[in-house]
Amino acid sequence: MTSTTLDVRDTVGYRHVTDFDTPGYRTSSRRYSQQYEIPPQQRHPKIHTAFEELDAGGSLTIINDHDPKPLFYGMQVEIDAFDAGNYAVEQRDDNEFAATFPKQ
Repeated sequence: MTSTTLDVRDTVGYRHVTDFDTPGYRTSSRRYSQQYEIPPQQRHPKIHTAFEELDAGGSLTIINDHDPKPLFYGMQVEIDAFDAGNYAVEQRDDNEFAATFPKQ
């Protein structure tokens, strides 16, 4: 049985930066950009390829910044080997979802 994990989150988020330049310091939020491995236009093809490469009984877990329900519906219709009955999604944080796509 094989298992694979892909991180497909978007590239923009927020972080807190502490500014020590002023007496009594303050905390501010600044926008930042972080590059992930998979560009947006390549995500679904990469996910489908990774799923196809799994052995029967394996699973693909994707880490995303939103609930990947559209991907679930697409795989349910398009991929016979997708075990939709054992699909699971866990919301780990406001912007982090781990979805497991098992293969029959």
